[in-house]
Amino acid sequence: MSVAVVDLGTFSRQWAVEGRRIAWLFGAGASASAQVPTAGRVVLDLLSRLYADAHHLVHQDLNLGDEDTRRSILAYYDGINGMPPIGDPSDYSTAFSLALPDDGPRRQYLRGLFQDRLPSYGQRVLGALIAEGFVDLGLTTNFDDLVEQAAESARAALTTSSRPRLGIAALGDPARASLALSDDDFPLLVKLHGDFREHALKNLESELQSQDAKLRQAFLDSSRRFGLAVIGYSGRDASVMTMLNDAVAIADALPGGLWWLTRDPSSALPAVAELMERADAAGVTARLVTIENFDETFASLGRTATLKPALRSHVDQLRTTARVVDAALPAIEAGDFPILRMNALPILSSPTRAL
Repeated sequence: MSVAVVDLGTFSRQWAVEGRRIAWLFGAGASASAQVPTAGRVVLDLLSRLYADAHHLVHQDLNLGDEDTRRSILAYYDGINGMPPIGDPSDYSTAFSLALPDDGPRRQYLRGLFQDRLPSYGQRVLGALIAEGFVDLGLTTNFDDLVEQAAESARAALTTSSRPRLGIAALGDPARASLALSDDDFPLLVKLHGDFREHALKNLESELQSQDAKLRQAFLDSSRRFGLAVIGYSGRDASVMTMLNDAVAIADALPGGLWWLTRDPSSALPAVAELMERADAAGVTARLVTIENFDETFASLGRTATLKPALRSHVDQLRTTARVVDAALPAIEAGDFPILRMNALPILSSPTRAL
C-alpha cells in the first residue's frame, strides 16, 4: 500500500489544530472497552444458540470461555450449515439472519447487550471534546448509546454552556441529519444502522446493502466541509465502504483529510486499502494511523486539547489511579547488626561445567 503510515502523536498534533474540521466514524471497536461485545463475540454467541439447538444441548451448559467448545462451534459453521467462512465480512449478518431473522427479537437481543453499560474512559474523553467544541460531527455503525451518555455527562460538568446538547439522527428521523448540517446545528451524531431503541435496525445483509438515502446524502454533503477520522471500524460493511468511496469521488472532498486509525495498518482489509489509495490519488490527505486502542487514542487527544477548567477536571477525575506510586524512604534510625536476617541452606554440590 502506497499510503503513508503515521503514529498517533502525529495525528494528535494535527487534530489539535483543526479538530473541528474532522468528523469521526466510530465502529464496534469504539465500544469494546465498555464491555460491549465485539462482532466476533456476537457471532459466537448466536452460533452457540444454533449449535445447541442442532445438537439438543442446553445452551447455558456451553462454556464459551473454553477454547475446545469455541473451536467445535465455529468448526461446525465454518463455511457450512448456512454460514460463510468464519471471518468473512458477511458472517455477522448471516449469523443474525439464521438465529434471529425478525427485528423484534433482534432488538431485544441487542438491548440485552447494551443495558447497564457505561462509557469507557476514551468515550468519556470524547464526551468532553464534544462539550468543548472539538468534535462537531460523528457517525457510528453502533447501536448503543454510550457516546450520548458520555456527552451528557461532560455537559453536566459545566455550570453554564452555550453548546447545544448532542443531537441524534438515526433511521427513525433521518431528515434531522440534513437539517442539522444546513443549519450548522452541532454537535451531531449520525447512527447509520439505527439505535437499539428504534423499531428500524440494520444488521442483516439485505438491510445493509444500502444506507438510508437521507443519512447517506447527509454524509456526502458533510464530506465537502469535513475531513474524516475512522476508528474501531474494520471496513467489513460494504454499504458504508461504498458511501466512503462515493465521498472520495466528490471534487475537493474531505478537506481535513481521511485518517484511518488501526492497530496494524499492514493488515487492513483490501477494501480499506483501495479506499485509502483512491483518496490519495484524488488529492485527499490520506493517512493510516497506528494506534493501540480507542481509549489510548482519546487519552492522547484529551492531553493535546485545551479544555475549560471544569472539563479538564472532569477528564482528570476519570483517569485510573496509578498502580505504581512514589514511596518515601523509611525514616528510621539504623538498627543493630546483623542488618540482614536470613536463613541459610548448605550447598551440597555445585555444577562443574556449563549446561
